[in-house]
Amino acid sequence: MIGQVTSTSQPLDFSGLNRLLVERHNLMNKHMAEGFTVLTKLNLFDNEFEGSITRTFTDIPSIEHLDMSGNYFEGTLEHSINMPMVKYLSLSNNKLSGSFPFSSMKTPMLEFLDLSANRFTGNLPSSSNATPYLWSLNLNSNKISGDIPEWIPDQMNEIDFSDNRFTSQPSNLLTALCPAGTFAPKGTAGRWGKCADCPKANNDYIGQTTCEGVDYKFGESDESFRLSVKEFLWYIFDKMGIPHNKRVDPCKYAGIKCYNQKVVSVDLTARVDCALLPEFGYLPDLEYLRLRGISGTLPSELGSLGKLKYIYISHNELTGTIPSAFFANWMSIKQIDMSKNSFSGTLPNMNAISSIESINLSENSLEGTLPSELGNFVSLKDIKFSNNLLRGISSFFRNEVIFANFPTIIIYANVKQRYYPKPQCYKGPYIPVPSA
Repeated sequence: MIGQVTSTSQPLDFSGLNRLLVERHNLMNKHMAEGFTVLTKLNLFDNEFEGSITRTFTDIPSIEHLDMSGNYFEGTLEHSINMPMVKYLSLSNNKLSGSFPFSSMKTPMLEFLDLSANRFTGNLPSSSNATPYLWSLNLNSNKISGDIPEWIPDQMNEIDFSDNRFTSQPSNLLTALCPAGTFAPKGTAGRWGKCADCPKANNDYIGQTTCEGVDYKFGESDESFRLSVKEFLWYIFDKMGIPHNKRVDPCKYAGIKCYNQKVVSVDLTARVDCALLPEFGYLPDLEYLRLRGISGTLPSELGSLGKLKYIYISHNELTGTIPSAFFANWMSIKQIDMSKNSFSGTLPNMNAISSIESINLSENSLEGTLPSELGNFVSLKDIKFSNNLLRGISSFFRNEVIFANFPTIIIYANVKQRYYPKPQCYKGPYIPVPSA
């Protein structure tokens, strides 16, 4: 459903409704929540609601699950939250501001609270009296300041306090935030690496994820930190702009397959401008990788995927050279498709990929000669290197084994091309003309 609920002069009557799930429908009628009395679950996330959050939403006595994330709610919460049965509450990704009423909340059953990506200020409460069962708290990307109180690590199993204005943290915090003057993805050291120095004078807060003018360099892993599969995949989803809900196991998402909590298959399309992430190289059990909507260069970390069998990264905007040792550890590889990108330079040594069955590097700008070792791979059936700038092809075919083993060999149009200017009256395509 697209559009909005038809406006009415009177609030809609939902007094007998028990559950209402209307996420991702672009709804905008601000009166639709009037009259809830026995509602236990309300999902309004990813719509176009706006204005302030009134008591209509925060004083539903029977509510157990309330998700109002991904809307345009704004302003402050000047009234207390009175929901004695609520266990799950998400107000993330709105424009809410001011101090959140932690201390005055009447939510004794609350377990999960997500306030991320708002503009909340103020401080955290000194005690957990209002939320004795709270175990998951996400405050990412707000302006909350002061000290992180001691009760947080004693009670919490999941927290994200990154990108706020905190100045100190308890020594026993589950995952220590990066000290002031440093930064790292998710604001903590982890499998991606250590907290990096940020020379900017205004980096006075702990748990920062970025540093103006400084790119984070991955790979210098701090072995004392190990991310769970969930945290690792959530990080990848964030970078690729893939919507996700941290209440759902990422191994259950479309495009992700896990076995015994190990990621074995990734098939994802980036929703935002995204480089090919080196973090994919940190999935040692990965066997299948297909990525779309990506750009940038090939990270050398992908070359460490010793169990990789299938890689499909064609039809992207990848550039640069293929690292010299890129194929060195791909002992199990069966199929490679890196076609229709803008790779340049010469082809690296391919001796290690002797189990390869199909390889497609066509429609790039690769130069040099075809690797002679390809002619010795008995499993290789399909070779596609067309529309590159390769030379020495005639010597490649001197190996008689090639014609005996390969049903498909496509290596045409490996010449430099130039284009004549198109006349004003000409309606057809450009005409490629081989160089002299």
